[in-house]
Amino acid sequence: MTPSVKLQRKRLKKVPSWKDVKSKKELNLGLDHNNRSGKNKSAKTMGLPCKCKMKCFDKISDNIRKTVFDEYWGLGDHVRQWDFISRCVRIKEKKVATTSSNSRRALSREYYIPINFVEIKVCKVMFLNTISVTEKIISTVSKKLNMSPVIEHDMRGKHTNRPHVIGTTVIDFIKEHIAMFPTVESHL
Repeated sequence: MTPSVKLQRKRLKKVPSWKDVKSKKELNLGLDHNNRSGKNKSAKTMGLPCKCKMKCFDKISDNIRKTVFDEYWGLGDHVRQWDFISRCVRIKEKKVATTSSNSRRALSREYYIPINFVEIKVCKVMFLNTISVTEKIISTVSKKLNMSPVIEHDMRGKHTNRPHVIGTTVIDFIKEHIAMFPTVESHL
């Protein structure tokens, strides 16, 4: 055996085949998947159209709604989905202000569905039901846009406050300790 060729006993990790990675990808694509506890979660489905006074159901057909739904869930990445929502939701000052009491709401949101480079204004219910998301995602995108004009990368699970991380000084000390042992030929 030549010194340049090394036999490897350890098998290579196949990250795409991990259950968690598969499940996360299926979740981000809105597909049927199992969560970490093993429960089966059904695929995302488009909600019913609204019945509001803006007559959104007349403006947008079910075929167009299905196209927008497929486009949103086809992105398959939280940051890209947040960017899609940020392009479709406009935050404006509220039009009517009451003088008698302090209101919790300082801003209003307008919702638009993009169709062939034209944006059609719809109500909140129609927008949320079309892309099958909750109001929480809209508020998350709004908060992210308030912090900076560009939506930053998804930082979930990437915090640096891990107490169990071994410091570099300890690792160097361990390497020095191992280097103190005499080297011997292995028995092949």
